[in-house]
Amino acid sequence: MHMRALKAAVVATVIMIGSGVIGAQSASAQVPVAMSVTGYDGWCGSAGAILGRLAMGGSAYGYLPTTTGGSSNCTMWRGAAGNGVKALQMGMNLCYWGNNGTGVLKTRLVVDGSFGKATEDALKAVQRAHGITADGIYGVQSRTNLWFSGLYSKVGSCVGVPGT
Repeated sequence: MHMRALKAAVVATVIMIGSGVIGAQSASAQVPVAMSVTGYDGWCGSAGAILGRLAMGGSAYGYLPTTTGGSSNCTMWRGAAGNGVKALQMGMNLCYWGNNGTGVLKTRLVVDGSFGKATEDALKAVQRAHGITADGIYGVQSRTNLWFSGLYSKVGSCVGVPGT
């Protein structure tokens, strides 16, 4: 009788893990906590429109990573996920990949909202091209030097965000 109860418990646990009731967290699935990073308003968990400068002069709204509260003073790195990562991936594809961009990136990023090795490598390449620390971490240096995809009437344009 004891063995039958043990088998039932094991089967129930496997079913709960498979259905997501019990979450087994792997190292790659963990989201880094950046809320305590000095000088930032939080983690780039969202994306928003911020008024910035155009390369050809004038201003336009750019789509870039923000906190869920709308602040662009945020940070993220490998392991992050969400709309903030998508905004970064979209901007790097538009402004740095292929014939439409500067050609810094040789491979187009998959815009999946997951800050993995490909996004980290792409960010490092773009950081090197701008002459800033190529650490693969998105923060104030990246935000104030990188170009982001434009919105509204300037869609297709690359927008730079003024320093804070």
